[in-house]
Amino acid sequence: MTVVRNGAPPARAFARVVKEALKRNDVAAAAEVMQAMQAKGLYLPAHIVTHFMQVGLAVLGETEVLAQLAAFTISPECLAALVNHFAVEGNVDRVEMLFAFAEKQGIELSSSAYDAAMKATARQSDRRAFTYLARLLAAGHLAEGTCVQTLVYCAEGHNVPLAEHVLTAARKQGCATLVVYSALVRVYNSCRLFHKTCDLYKTLAEDGLEPDTVMYGGLIKAAVECGRLDLSRTFLRKSGSMDIQNYMSLFRACGREKNVPR
Repeated sequence: MTVVRNGAPPARAFARVVKEALKRNDVAAAAEVMQAMQAKGLYLPAHIVTHFMQVGLAVLGETEVLAQLAAFTISPECLAALVNHFAVEGNVDRVEMLFAFAEKQGIELSSSAYDAAMKATARQSDRRAFTYLARLLAAGHLAEGTCVQTLVYCAEGHNVPLAEHVLTAARKQGCATLVVYSALVRVYNSCRLFHKTCDLYKTLAEDGLEPDTVMYGGLIKAAVECGRLDLSRTFLRKSGSMDIQNYMSLFRACGREKNVPR
C-alpha cells in the first residue's frame, strides 16, 4: 500500500487516503488504511474516526460499523469526541450506542463524554440526563461551566427538574456561583415559573451571594409577573440601580394596582 506522497508526513498522508476512501463510501478501504496507521504506531485522529463512523453508519449500518470500530485501538479522548459529535446533533440513541460499545470494549469513558451526553439529554428533557449527571458527580468533575451550559439547554427544553437537580449538585460541589444561579433564573423565566425565581433569592442569600444588576432585573420582573409587588420594590431597593428596565417593571406593577400616585 503506497500512502506517503510528495514527502508529506506519514500521518497526514494516511489521513488523506482515508478521506478519499470515505468520499467514495469505501468503508472497507478506509478501515484498512486506518489499521495500517495504527500498525505503524500512528495516532488515529478523532476527526478521522468521526468521519469514518458517519459514513460507516450510513453505508454499513450500526452492527457492522461497530465491528469495524472494534478492530481499532480507540482512546477515551477519541471516544469522547465521537460522543460529543452525536450529542451536538441531538442524537441520544447514537450516544447510548457508543456508551454500550465502550462498556463492551472495556474503554473507560472520560468526564467530557458524560458532560456532552448530559447537555444533549437536558435539551430534550430526557431523564437519562440524571444518570449522566450522577456519573459526573461520582468522578468529581462537575464545574461551573458544565452547570451553566446544561442550564442553558434546560431553558431550551423547559427541563425544570434537571435544572433544579443541577443547582442542588452544584451547591454540594461548591460551584453554585452567581453565574449558575443566573442561568437557573433564565430557566424559570423561560417556563414562566416566576414564583420559583422569587423563591430562589432566599437560597442564593443562604450561599452568601448577592445578585448583580442584571439578576436583580430578572428578580424584579419575576416578582411583578407573579403579583408579589411588595417584593419587587424590595428587590429594587436592594439593587441600588437606576436601570430603566427595573423601573418599567415597577410602573407595570403600579398599573396592576391602579396606584397612579405611587
